[in-house]
Amino acid sequence: MSDSEASNDASPTRTVIVDALNYLNRFVPIEEPEFAEASAPVLFAEAEDRVRAVADAARRTRLELIWVFDNGQATDEAKAKWLERRLAEVTQARRGMPCSADTVFHALLQRAGFTVLYPPDIDGDDAVALLAWKLDGVALSGDRDLLRYGPELPRSRVHRNFAIDEDSGELILEPQGAPLPEDTAPRSLPAICDASDWPGPTRLCARWGMNAPTLCAKARSGAIKKGNADSFTAAHGNLHVDALGMHAAVYAQLGLADAVTVELPEALDDGPSGDGNARAVLAARKVLPDACTAKRIVASSTKLARRWLYAEASLPDTPEGKRERAHAVCMIAAETVDAMWFAQGNDRCVAKGALYSPAVRTLTLYNKLVCTDPHLSADDALRRSGGQRDWCALMRCKGVHDPRDDGYEGCTGSGYTFPSQRRTDLLARGKNPLCRECLSKVYASTTQATVMRCEGLYNRRMDAYEGCVGSGHVSSSRQRAHERARGRNPLCPECLAKLRASIQAAERRRLANK
Repeated sequence: MSDSEASNDASPTRTVIVDALNYLNRFVPIEEPEFAEASAPVLFAEAEDRVRAVADAARRTRLELIWVFDNGQATDEAKAKWLERRLAEVTQARRGMPCSADTVFHALLQRAGFTVLYPPDIDGDDAVALLAWKLDGVALSGDRDLLRYGPELPRSRVHRNFAIDEDSGELILEPQGAPLPEDTAPRSLPAICDASDWPGPTRLCARWGMNAPTLCAKARSGAIKKGNADSFTAAHGNLHVDALGMHAAVYAQLGLADAVTVELPEALDDGPSGDGNARAVLAARKVLPDACTAKRIVASSTKLARRWLYAEASLPDTPEGKRERAHAVCMIAAETVDAMWFAQGNDRCVAKGALYSPAVRTLTLYNKLVCTDPHLSADDALRRSGGQRDWCALMRCKGVHDPRDDGYEGCTGSGYTFPSQRRTDLLARGKNPLCRECLSKVYASTTQATVMRCEGLYNRRMDAYEGCVGSGHVSSSRQRAHERARGRNPLCPECLAKLRASIQAAERRRLANK
């Protein structure tokens, strides 16, 4: 072993608390052009490759990543945002992320060896900040709201992005450089800790892990909130409604006696709104537990559950629509069977010898259904679309381009550029992406270049400028460009108004002297 390897092994492990759903789009690449037409199984296969790449980089860097998933909508603000997005999916007939992609992401992270938490009764941002504070770690989130938890969680311990250095294979974190939004109220971590059921570092997985299927946990509380299974709630109905008959058997198996309230978005039948889109509402349905033996048998078999859903639901006409709904059918069938098995006392993972995880077992059951589904072939599930190879690559900043020397001045900042849509756009245009510091330098020079000094009105008799009577600044405008092209001094708004007034006065005198 070399000296460098020995010193790396001896370096302490750093704890990074990750706001998992903030980076779901990075792993399930629905927004990348290469995956525009990809089915859900293809997206999930790509996500598995990306999770493995991050896991390998984290091990090389000696980073312990703890991924935190938001368990429900804890705050009124979060509930309002969730409802707005779900109703928009109905009216616009488009759901971007595949059904239960968060569950698949959860399972892939666990399979890669990460610690994954699902803390109940606490806002996701609060949980990330609390864990970073209590575990003496750093927070990783694209949300600037993580800056409001000082002084316990200072800015120096908040990061917003990550990338893999291709030279060293290490995982590099980007500090959060943006300011806290002005209308964001501060939050007290000691108060959050007192109000929450903090389990302590040794019982995190036992108390804050997903140890029971969400369907079972929510049913025991008496209320369940569901979203849209696909993009076809308005045209073909919410697929979650078609599964309520099987879920009633799960409730009975759990020993529930009272009805469970299920809230989910549905389209109204009174016609489209003024813009031509369907009208949507959050509907509430009461589902009584049903001990029917036939339903219990159906809910215990993935193939029977899938057959039930196909019999209850209608399919879109297009092949793409059929694939999207078929994915939702397979996923809901897998989640239903996992919940029924758990209610029956079967908490073993499908893989022999593995510890039980609702997310992992659901994904395992789903993958088996995909291979036999008529609309999701096994070849399609195993195919890779060849997405962006630089999706997580750390690139070097060459500094600001100097057109006089036709070269780069050299980076004056961190030297790194992290993955972002802006970087992707610059690379597509053949330009060099800049680090945060060099980008600020460009903005500063551009702002300085676009602000000129106003010298006031020109006095012909004295052949000199009278001096500015206004702000003294001339902002960039089309008029300023025209004045400069004609060799004239551009004016500030106040001096320009003075010039117009003098011209109008001269015109009035001319008319009066006629």
